[in-house]
Amino acid sequence: MTEPALTKNRAAILGVLKASPQPMSAYDILDALRVEGIKSPPIVYRALKYLEENGHIHRIDSKNAYIACHGEHSAHEASVLLVCDACGTVEEADEPALLRKLSETARAHRFRATHQTIELRGHCGHCG
Repeated sequence: MTEPALTKNRAAILGVLKASPQPMSAYDILDALRVEGIKSPPIVYRALKYLEENGHIHRIDSKNAYIACHGEHSAHEASVLLVCDACGTVEEADEPALLRKLSETARAHRFRATHQTIELRGHCGHCG
């Protein structure tokens, strides 16, 4: 079954995240979209939930912020995010062997993960 087309609000929020070099909080997104008529936090939060559940964006738990997804994977696959504490950039890393091992570990413990985001915090190559 194919995913329905994004609504105007969801597309606008995804566009703002794709254009941003930095992760954005829900209120950063709201501020960026007020000129387009999006003025209500619940609208932003509902759209963010949909976009995350459908694999379009990632939530960076440690920053309470969001980035557009750059990988080609489903919403239920794990992600590895490299978060620079100095400049704030976030890079999405493709690590299939690591993610397979984590899935095997979960299965061995009869655990079914519903959300899998791995955040590595430190300094990017530019910040040293």
